[in-house]
Amino acid sequence: MAEITLSSNSIVRPYRSAKGSPVIRHLQGSTFAAGSSIVLGDVVSSDTAAASNYFRVVKMTAHVPSTAIYGIAAANDKQDGSTGTSGLGSPTTSRIPVWVADADTEFIGYTKDAGSTACQSTLVGTARCIARDSTLGIWYVDTANSTAGDVRIRITEVPSPGDTNGAVIFKFLSTALVLSEVG
Repeated sequence: MAEITLSSNSIVRPYRSAKGSPVIRHLQGSTFAAGSSIVLGDVVSSDTAAASNYFRVVKMTAHVPSTAIYGIAAANDKQDGSTGTSGLGSPTTSRIPVWVADADTEFIGYTKDAGSTACQSTLVGTARCIARDSTLGIWYVDTANSTAGDVRIRITEVPSPGDTNGAVIFKFLSTALVLSEVG
């Protein structure tokens, strides 16, 4: 039983996939210049702020994400945030690799437990919330939040029961995803 100290490197990432490796899609970043830059480990969703840009992705900034999740950013966004020739909306805009949240992919993420509450095997099978820690700039599994309107994931495994702020393996719920099936 260990007490894990979370840091900016405690990111959500793929753990395993029935396909052998997680599906990665390279998606164009949003043309919405006021959006935040996407960094490795961010939960990303379709851009709903700009008309007709639903095929583009944006970093989710809400504490509890919406139900339009594409997946997890597999790299930092290289866009410079401007709207010029190398910035947002440019035909030369780079694409952001995203680990697709699909029915075949499980992710690993850390919990952020208040006090001395430790990860227990009783979490397996429960639906929970994935939330953002704005100080560390990471997403974490909120094991205390099981509010029906907030849950986005189902925990499938607890690798080290008893760890405080320990890792859990999870899948995104199909109701939280943009892509219900990836071909």
